[in-house]
Amino acid sequence: MKTETVKDILNSLLELNDFCTNLWIDGKEGTIEDYKECNSEALYKLRELLGF
Repeated sequence: MKTETVKDILNSLLELNDFCTNLWIDGKEGTIEDYKECNSEALYKLRELLGF
């Protein structure tokens, strides 16, 4: 498993939240709930890396 850095996570968040990005999960376009879950996971990783 790749160790993510703060920069990696922030880049992922920016890409995920770009209006041009389409999220696909199991061959289906992601729902708002899927986007929220991805954002939450990234924010929790970021929080952990920053020591909170």
